[in-house]
Amino acid sequence: MQDSSNFKILSKVRESLLKFWALGEPWETLRQRIADDEDLMGIVAQHTSADNIAQDQTGRILFAAIAYLGSKHGFAIPSDISWDSFHQLRKSLLEHEDELASLLQRPAQVNNPLRCVALYPGLLYAARRVSGPIALVEIGPSLGLNLCMDKYSYEYLGVGRTGQTDSRCHLVAEVDDLAARARPAVRSAFQLPDKPPVVGKRIGLELNPVPLDDDSLAWMRAFHFPQSQYAFDEALAIRRNTPIKIVKGDASKTLAEGLSLVPRGQIPLLFHTAVAYQMADAARARLTEGLTKVAMDRRLMYMTWAEEPARRGALLQVTDFDLAHDKVRRSLLAFINRWEPVPKLEWVHSETDDSNP
Repeated sequence: MQDSSNFKILSKVRESLLKFWALGEPWETLRQRIADDEDLMGIVAQHTSADNIAQDQTGRILFAAIAYLGSKHGFAIPSDISWDSFHQLRKSLLEHEDELASLLQRPAQVNNPLRCVALYPGLLYAARRVSGPIALVEIGPSLGLNLCMDKYSYEYLGVGRTGQTDSRCHLVAEVDDLAARARPAVRSAFQLPDKPPVVGKRIGLELNPVPLDDDSLAWMRAFHFPQSQYAFDEALAIRRNTPIKIVKGDASKTLAEGLSLVPRGQIPLLFHTAVAYQMADAARARLTEGLTKVAMDRRLMYMTWAEEPARRGALLQVTDFDLAHDKVRRSLLAFINRWEPVPKLEWVHSETDDSNP
């Protein structure tokens, strides 16, 4: 008879695997067959770390482990839904059971450059509000791919291209210009400049810096399979040639140190992709206190996004802190309500909004 605690773990792992985001075929059939396979699920339930299970990362970790092992050992991940293909994959995974078990203990590590299709418009907005260079400072940068956002090419369908248009990393997104539709006199609220903004320093505040060794990069690349691994490769090639200063430690404690590296002639754009919202309450309070203290001494921009369940997406906003002149302006820019297969932004900000006190 199966132990009740093991049954609960198995049920939790299976549930997490089956609700992993939609990937289309053959992935939907593949994960269902894995979930129904007693041997594979036994390995997953036994070896997936408690943290990964608690954070609902089982499906993400498992698919990354399969992609990692397939690349390392040269076995194919099925491109069809035949049982023969699944049995061959199953055989390969069981042959490398020890490695699979070890990988299931590793944390999820993602640095998807597709996030930059939402971050880059925030950078453009910040750059329009200042006269000098912008310094990019990211909380939780992982590899630092977001810190290279100005070096990528962007195509906003129906609007145009921008960024480094000859860049090897080309990112595409849809834009629904809600701000223009709400104002008949406004032809386009989502504005694209002729050239990228001037970026100075690039600084990352990272608790656990990711080394650029082959194994670490192979593991991280596996998290972008099968949909964005090529964008990851192109962004990584750019990152390798881009100087970035990584400050190791808890960002709520290293914020002042990181911002002190920004020359006075540059305006810091501090940003994160939901990392701060995952901090413990005490750390988040320290971060807010530290940000306020720095803003009393120098002007800075703070770009954030947070999940908005009512809109089923992320809310992008930029706050301009100029406390030395008693000025603070928070601007809601866009909702990012879809990431796959093509990211979609709902743009809600108009430059006329900035003329209002």
